[in-house]
Amino acid sequence: MGQITLAQYRANVRGLVGDTAYDMTLVDQAINWFIYEVHTNNHIRYMETSDEVDISAGDTTADFPDDLNSILSLTMTSPQHLDILRHYVEYGDFMKLYPGWATYNPRLVYQWTDFANGMRLAAPAKQDTILAIDYIRNPVPMIDDEDTTDMPDQYEELISKGGLARLMEINEDYGEAATERNNLDPLLTAFISTESRGGLKAGPIIMRSNRGRVGRGSYQQGETT
Repeated sequence: MGQITLAQYRANVRGLVGDTAYDMTLVDQAINWFIYEVHTNNHIRYMETSDEVDISAGDTTADFPDDLNSILSLTMTSPQHLDILRHYVEYGDFMKLYPGWATYNPRLVYQWTDFANGMRLAAPAKQDTILAIDYIRNPVPMIDDEDTTDMPDQYEELISKGGLARLMEINEDYGEAATERNNLDPLLTAFISTESRGGLKAGPIIMRSNRGRVGRGSYQQGETT
């Protein structure tokens, strides 16, 4: 979305540091980490996208899109229409309720949990299934000088000062970083109020964790065979 390049953002952060030759690798890392932090902590509308999850008859797992950050909606469109997100089961509960998930008799895709970069089904799929997924994607990191960010150019100051704060944290200058974070608050608040979806959520949100993704809420409403 933006036209400002990584080279320009790098120059901005170096200017704020007061060192035009500051380590390029650390500066680039700080900028990308700050952008990732902002998008992970907020539901940003321009990061919303859609895809399909294809499940073949007999499958016990399915992969989510590689760039998935959090799920907004997950709906079966074939062989019937069903809100699959409502039938998410927390991983620990799932393994207690469905210990033989890979060997049960096949049935319609229904209860599921998140595992690795995808979903684990409570039983093998009875037939070919298509799920429509709306999700918030991860930002694409800037690597080369001419790369641009997903954030619009009007947030150049936010990105530059956020990169500075993150750089200070990388260097363990936490006192100075805290001051910069305070200075960032008005810019970040303006960004969130303008670009964030806010409270408009389609079902529980499945967020990434160290294990994979953790569902906020678990719905178990019987099984469909």
